[in-house]
Amino acid sequence: MTADRWAETPMFILRRDCIGYATREWQPGRFLEMGAGTGRLTAGFLERGFTGTCYDLGSESRALLRSNLATFGASVQVVDTLDAVAVGSFDYVFAFEVLEHIDSDVDALRAWIRFLKPGGRLLISVPAHMRKFGDEDRAVGHHRRYEKAQLERMLVAVGCGAPRVLSYGFPLAILTRHGNQLLTRLKGNSNEPSGADKEALSIRSGVERSDASLRLARVVNRRTLSPFVVLQRVFFETDWGDGYVAQAVRSKPMSRDVSAG
Repeated sequence: MTADRWAETPMFILRRDCIGYATREWQPGRFLEMGAGTGRLTAGFLERGFTGTCYDLGSESRALLRSNLATFGASVQVVDTLDAVAVGSFDYVFAFEVLEHIDSDVDALRAWIRFLKPGGRLLISVPAHMRKFGDEDRAVGHHRRYEKAQLERMLVAVGCGAPRVLSYGFPLAILTRHGNQLLTRLKGNSNEPSGADKEALSIRSGVERSDASLRLARVVNRRTLSPFVVLQRVFFETDWGDGYVAQAVRSKPMSRDVSAG
């Protein structure tokens, strides 16, 4: 595995386009990003005039974030802990490809939205469809994939309103997923990792790309994928993709006994 400043896999390119589409009318504001990884998606928001705070679980990941985002100066800070981050002080909370790595996902959502102002927006991305869960997911420390209705219920349960879930990646992601699954099987990563191993895999997955992925990225890039990027937008409102981008608004005080069901 190799760390790369702005490595872009096909799925990342498709995800970023969906995130851009979902937030195209958002006004710049202050964000908190959980599990910011390399900061590639963070940079897109900073370039649009947003300002914010980033957190990631791994110390090496945070060091990489500081390096990658240094050109944005005081517009962004990377914190080592969330203890000193003020609750109720952000316009937006972001978490891209993070929730599926957390065992207690509802508790995590509940904790994240505490940082939002009333009326602030939560924006997350997660992998779609538990029937597709396999060796590739285990290899990067996933606990699960999600269903659209399940995600909507979770967002409402933790105190958010107006949930909207877009399905991205169709049809290209279907092909790339099968290819990634084959590579994972060939590497022999089919064993279920322990809890500690899952955490380590989760940290690595945010900042590392396989050598094969990096070689592929030299050929399969934003320019060569542009027809698929445009095509997937036709299917955002369906449930055919391999990933979801979900948004919701913090709308009410949180209850301690909510359940996603």
